[in-house]
Amino acid sequence: MRHMRGTRLLAAAGVAIVAFGIAACGGETSDGSGDTADKTLKVGLAYDIGGRGDKSFNDAAAAGLDRVEKELKLEVKELEAVVNESETDKYSRLKLLCQGGYNPVIAVGFVYAGNDPVNGPLVRAAKDCPNTKFAIIDDASALADNVANLVFAEEQGSYLVGAAAAL
Repeated sequence: MRHMRGTRLLAAAGVAIVAFGIAACGGETSDGSGDTADKTLKVGLAYDIGGRGDKSFNDAAAAGLDRVEKELKLEVKELEAVVNESETDKYSRLKLLCQGGYNPVIAVGFVYAGNDPVNGPLVRAAKDCPNTKFAIIDDASALADNVANLVFAEEQGSYLVGAAAAL
């Protein structure tokens, strides 16, 4: 249960940190000029299957998105995965967000890394949208210059639970 709580906290914090970080840095416009004075920061969130209401990972990411939307008055777009979709569907969802000017685009869950993270949905979208910042929650295998991997150290929580149990 503690593992799941840590995972949910990571998802919420990850979304908030990425959005706050991009806002603080000013980000870049889709034309690469960096002139965001008249631009509203647009944050895109791609959920895993279940989306809002899953009482887990997706809900935690949604809570982080709600927080930054309220505090920073952002424009947000949320897209949800469907059962039995292909990696091409996942790629298309990420690409749709990036083409819509959403930056950052946050992928919730390791499924966006794909079976082959070097050529998976997230890395493909990141290569096709080099001026967009991407983040993936719960995966360290999808690597690109414009991708932040938001992972937690499972062994640390497990160690603490074991130490508490020994007491």
